[in-house]
Amino acid sequence: MASRSVLLRRQRSWARRAGLAVDASGYLPAVSDNLRQPLSLSALADFTARGAAEFHDAEFQNGSRHVARMRAVHSSTALAVNVFDHWNTADPAPLAEALDLSASISRIVFEPHLPTGLAGNPANPDILIELESGTLVAIECKFSEWLVPKRQRGQVFHDRYFPPGWGAWREAGLPDCQALADDLQSGREYFRYLDARQLLKHALGLKATQAENFALVYLHFDWPGSMGDLHRAEIERLGLRTGTELALRTLTYQGLVQNMGLAPALDYREYLERRYGLNSHDPFADDS
Repeated sequence: MASRSVLLRRQRSWARRAGLAVDASGYLPAVSDNLRQPLSLSALADFTARGAAEFHDAEFQNGSRHVARMRAVHSSTALAVNVFDHWNTADPAPLAEALDLSASISRIVFEPHLPTGLAGNPANPDILIELESGTLVAIECKFSEWLVPKRQRGQVFHDRYFPPGWGAWREAGLPDCQALADDLQSGREYFRYLDARQLLKHALGLKATQAENFALVYLHFDWPGSMGDLHRAEIERLGLRTGTELALRTLTYQGLVQNMGLAPALDYREYLERRYGLNSHDPFADDS
């Protein structure tokens, strides 16, 4: 069975064991069913202001209906909330240590919008951590998404990223990122599992904040076998192409939670282990 199918099957099994009604597509009746605890006030404000598609169902005049993506047991956003929102109401020092941050955490923001200076949508990492030193740490979080290989396509970026005679990344002081973006756009470079385009957009957004220091973290749910090996090889290749410009750090959810050790509350650790296999000696054991 394909890796993503196994992961989704395990999440549906978790929901059934928890006594939750889960449909064939893996969606729960409400977002709250998918979360360890109710959203903190700051997280609720973040999603209300900027994460409508993730957090809210919607019905349209033509009769179509949008289902909140955070209702899915395989939601990457729900995983991020279950791991990070706990620290909005607890001392975040263990999280800062697990992420190897250079200063204390002053704020955790979900669904931040980072204008790139170009027309169109802003950069939208999953999380932005503001440190007391003023450093910004953007985190792109992946659960099952990377397990779906991406097709190579003719045009990776919108034309606005490549106006004639002008390079968005080069103008931002990121020439190596510009070279990679050029190669992606032309088809000379291709990433099958890693969303390099998204990470390059985040770099533009971080540069546009004019923060004195920033970092970009790629946080993913690891998976064993050949797909995991290929994914890790692509992460390494991106790092070689962009060097210190992108300042990309990579970390797995398994590693992040294990780095926290016994510092977090017991119910937090037990939930993450029971549901996702995080902090487990064998996180890939079939628990269905």
